[in-house]
Amino acid sequence: MKLHEALRNIFRKFGLEVLEDGRFQGFLADYRAYDEFPAMRQVMRSLADGGYGKELGSRIRNGNDADVRLYGDYLKKALSAALNFKTEFASYAVDSIFFAMGFTGSVQEPRDHGFDASAESAAWDMGSYGCSQSGLSSGGRTDGSAPEKQRCGSRDPAGILREAEEGNADAQIKAGDLYCFGYCSPRDFDEAAKWYRKAAVQGDVSGEMRLASLYESGFGAERDLTLAAKWYRKAAEQGDSGAEYKLAQMYESGTGVSEAPAEAAKWYRKAAEQGSAAAQRALGSMYCSGAGVPEDWAEAMKWLRLASINGDPAASDLLDCLVMHYKTNARVRWVIS
Repeated sequence: MKLHEALRNIFRKFGLEVLEDGRFQGFLADYRAYDEFPAMRQVMRSLADGGYGKELGSRIRNGNDADVRLYGDYLKKALSAALNFKTEFASYAVDSIFFAMGFTGSVQEPRDHGFDASAESAAWDMGSYGCSQSGLSSGGRTDGSAPEKQRCGSRDPAGILREAEEGNADAQIKAGDLYCFGYCSPRDFDEAAKWYRKAAVQGDVSGEMRLASLYESGFGAERDLTLAAKWYRKAAEQGDSGAEYKLAQMYESGTGVSEAPAEAAKWYRKAAEQGSAAAQRALGSMYCSGAGVPEDWAEAMKWLRLASINGDPAASDLLDCLVMHYKTNARVRWVIS
């Protein structure tokens, strides 16, 4: 069930007060609200933990529709600007609540089916591990764009393809990139997947990551989250921090694999120890909630502080929220002092 549909059912059953209920995330999980857009788990958790849901519920009960809509606009900006979530995820979170309340009859669903809602993950999608999903035709073999000669640069496509045919894994990655990013040729995701697969079966980490990304997105291959998890695991087992982080997200959300919080925490830790700020933030959050690890405020603060130092803006906001929310709690007063 999609998030906005799950929220409608939850509101009908429990009322708007559920936004202030500590069981709210559990209810969403029961309705499998994150199956299609697993990244929304991060957004809805921040919405609840940051007190935004409570404030929204209060404004709704006051009965001023204009004020509610104004706060909704503010909330979208807060989720995207202050907490650094992608705009499409921030908008979907707020619009889903409005849909469930009957304020709107439809919502714009995100195009991104990935696991990370943070804005910086867009750079990962476009970086060294896989094709950019921005501007692509959904499910199409190619986006039909003409090759951009200025992007060809010093690349020698004929030479790259010749070496790729000879079994050179590095050349196979480069061949996949030619088609994936439209270097020297029109974008063709089927061809990109073919070359990434050839490199992946040789145990090349970049090939494994790129192939996993295509299975996750459904470009160049039928969308298959089980196979995505398989190839992320292969790369993670070779120590790739990006793969460790992606695999942890899959275990946390139960997407492509059985939900296993302890396994998620294990892979988050591996990535966090390699300096991944996003993994440090995720691990800190798990220590806050006691999911997959024993509840430990000292460890939570340690990892959130590291993530914040390493430039994760969402971690900074979580840290501030944690300090404000628990500053009167004797169990953690010594941790945040």
